[in-house]
Amino acid sequence: MDHKDLEEFISKHGIEARVVGFSSSTQTVEQAELQLGIAKGRIAKSVLFIVKKSSRPLLVNEVEKHTGYRVGGVPPICHASVIDTVVDAEVFRHDMVWCGGGDERHLLGIRPKDIERFQKARVMEVCL
Repeated sequence: MDHKDLEEFISKHGIEARVVGFSSSTQTVEQAELQLGIAKGRIAKSVLFIVKKSSRPLLVNEVEKHTGYRVGGVPPICHASVIDTVVDAEVFRHDMVWCGGGDERHLLGIRPKDIERFQKARVMEVCL
């Protein structure tokens, strides 16, 4: 999957969001911050875990299998499989946040309430 799949999903579901492309990488928070010219607090990253008897972060090769997207471009919505989602309550301080946009050169601007709604996400205080 890529930014075009994400754009199609947004359009199909009438989500007030936008995918923006850049000529250089937006994989890291610092790169996204530089490209957008905004504070880091408005950039949300997807952090994925396997939760069974114990929890562990997904390995790079597992991320694409579960989400459909490569590391550095994972959006918070429109995944290849159902993903139990937790959204940090801090994200709701902003009307719009910027997230992975389907690949390393795209970002998704989306309202946190739309992430919560489409992912059926739980909102929690998260400390990373």
